[in-house]
Amino acid sequence: MNRKHIVRILAPLACFALPACQFGLDVGVQGEAAAPVFVVKRTGFLPYGTPTFNDLDITVHGGDRRSVWRVRAFTPTCAAGGERVVYGTVPSQFEATHAPAPLVEGGVYDVFVDGCGPVAWATFQIIGGRVVPR
Repeated sequence: MNRKHIVRILAPLACFALPACQFGLDVGVQGEAAAPVFVVKRTGFLPYGTPTFNDLDITVHGGDRRSVWRVRAFTPTCAAGGERVVYGTVPSQFEATHAPAPLVEGGVYDVFVDGCGPVAWATFQIIGGRVVPR
């Protein structure tokens, strides 16, 4: 095996140790105010596969940042939470820390996703019964 073949094999493996090569997370929100859908996607060098995370928290934007709904993995490590999490529906391998509060018309909210390293967040508002990203 020549040097060129060795580099082809080892270069992708070495990339796993570099932060720039690690996967990241992105979160978006869509749908109706009664049941918003949080779309979690992997990004970066490894954008394929089911996103894993250990915490998804919806809070009131600004002020006291009061949590209106939060789910966390049963284990301290990340679990496959799925690409689509519907507000109020707890993904398998997760538990809700409290029941979801109603989202208020005109209210502004933040969603935070902790991916065991990568973190993603988005802000949205409820307007006309729909979710509007901000």
